Amino acid sequence: MIVLIDNYDSFTFNLFHYLGGLGADVVVYRNDKIAADQVVAMEPEAIVLSPGPRTPRDAGICLELIAKAATAIPLLGVCLGHQAIGEAYGGAVVRAPMQVHGKLSEIMHQGGGIFRGINAPFKATRYHSLVVERARVRPSHAAELSRHRRRLERREGPPAGRRSGEPPSFVRSQGDRRTQGIDRQGCDRRYAEPRGSRPRV
Repeated sequence: MIVLIDNYDSFTFNLFHYLGGLGADVVVYRNDKIAADQVVAMEPEAIVLSPGPRTPRDAGICLELIAKAATAIPLLGVCLGHQAIGEAYGGAVVRAPMQVHGKLSEIMHQGGGIFRGINAPFKATRYHSLVVERARVRPSHAAELSRHRRRLERREGPPAGRRSGEPPSFVRSQGDRRTQGIDRQGCDRRYAEPRGSRPRV
């Protein structure tokens, strides 16, 4: 089962349908309708933190949940969710040197983690004006875009997050495969095929 935390963003259910289409069993909770301890006690195979408005500190249980999930539960953060992971691990969310909205960019990566089986390089559409600066993360399997780190990973344990991954990037051919990467690595920790169970809310 994947727990999807809804940070009050309409894209949450796009993520829900992507993951469900990969065979994951998905449950959705708004960020202020469940306690972090309750989520951890459910022992999900992965936690996905959705996009949303404002800042990580305004994102309900997200920062507490990231801390309590620690090295035990894989996390995927998209947009605000990614920023929350970066902040929880010591990074600062700052304005990017250049705003990028609807720009097609070439993404380089090392083929590990959720990038396993993804073409390198590949092109993705970027929509962002913020970056996570100097997060305490390891560089292995990181994706690079210019000088800015676009994927975060814990020093120990399962992956902590994917690039700030703005939702429109999923329209690109590699987007579905990157989403499948969290299902392979996070939800099914042996990189097996998705199980085929139906999503639920």
